[in-house]
Amino acid sequence: MSVTAPKLSAPGLYIHAPFCRKICHYCDFTVFEPKTGQGKRFGERLVERIEEEGRRGRFGGRRLDSIYFGGGTPSLLAPRAVGEVIEAAGRAFGLSAGAEITLEANPESVNERRIEGWLSAGVNRVSVGLQALDRETLKWLGRTHDASRGREALRSLSRARVPHICADLIAGVPGQSEDIWGSAVGTVLEAGATHLSIYCLTVHAGTPLGERVSRGEIEIDEEERCDRYEQGVAIAEAGGLERYEVSNLAAHNHRGRHNITYWSGGDWLGLGPGACSHLAGVRWKESTELIDHLRDGPVPAEVEVLTVGQRQLEAIMLGLRLSEGIDAERFEALGGGSLEQNAPQALAELIESGIVQESGINGRRWRLCPARALLADAVAERFAREISLTP
Repeated sequence: MSVTAPKLSAPGLYIHAPFCRKICHYCDFTVFEPKTGQGKRFGERLVERIEEEGRRGRFGGRRLDSIYFGGGTPSLLAPRAVGEVIEAAGRAFGLSAGAEITLEANPESVNERRIEGWLSAGVNRVSVGLQALDRETLKWLGRTHDASRGREALRSLSRARVPHICADLIAGVPGQSEDIWGSAVGTVLEAGATHLSIYCLTVHAGTPLGERVSRGEIEIDEEERCDRYEQGVAIAEAGGLERYEVSNLAAHNHRGRHNITYWSGGDWLGLGPGACSHLAGVRWKESTELIDHLRDGPVPAEVEVLTVGQRQLEAIMLGLRLSEGIDAERFEALGGGSLEQNAPQALAELIESGIVQESGINGRRWRLCPARALLADAVAERFAREISLTP
């Protein structure tokens, strides 16, 4: 069977800055409390490694469309170091016109001087990890900022005219009332945020929160968590944002392009402890040991060559998270046939039950009905059960 490969989109660069002054009890990311000099050394090695990657030419001269500083707390890096990384990426790969450059920041590290430094460095999108805007919820989460600092961080970004202002909130924290949660979402919109991420509180095994839940000390109310999520989405949509992914809403022309690269099966380079990369069906994950990223020499990585079946399942799982759904043309270009051929029974059941629908937006797509967004993972599992039985 002849297969036409989908047109390659511009790749992205992900930088995992692994430092946090305090590690939250619900967090399962690769993070470390910084020691003197580690941030400076980490930045220096990033520049060297980006230059090395540019010489390797793995991305075939394709310019970067996005750079994303995640973590951890990237705002702990000096603005000068952030600028040096961006400059190195421009030299090594080139940046497309209007490239999206995002920096995650904790509210306590947002001030006029730092914002000026980030903008001068080339950052045009700042994502603030608010998580909540009331004292009790912030205390429960173990955050290091208070509610007033969170609100001031948003105001400071707005006054500085940062092109894209993003905020994160966590839905479903025990004790989070409808009024408290609604006020938080409303405050973010009033402060001028152009992008809002609403994450349902997730319990990860191995974290302090996970251990307390397993011992029965804390109970997470699933129904309440879903209610807060739906309430937050409704408020944000009424305020002019549009949900384009299960957890993400944005104003017009403010969608997060870097994360869309992940969700659409694109290519990206990830640098830093535990960072993942993807290139044409090959995925690799860097060592989670901080020392490997501070010393000279190659960084150990686990490499996985994805099968057609694995790529199909990922296309389903990620596509279902997007409001546009699974791109049928891109799915078929993976080489294993159409979704209708691979999972006819699952598709028929999900359509009949009103969970999945065919969409004509931008070509043929299969998407979740809007009211079923929180079923994305369960629906992906249903498809996976049938596809795994396909010879």
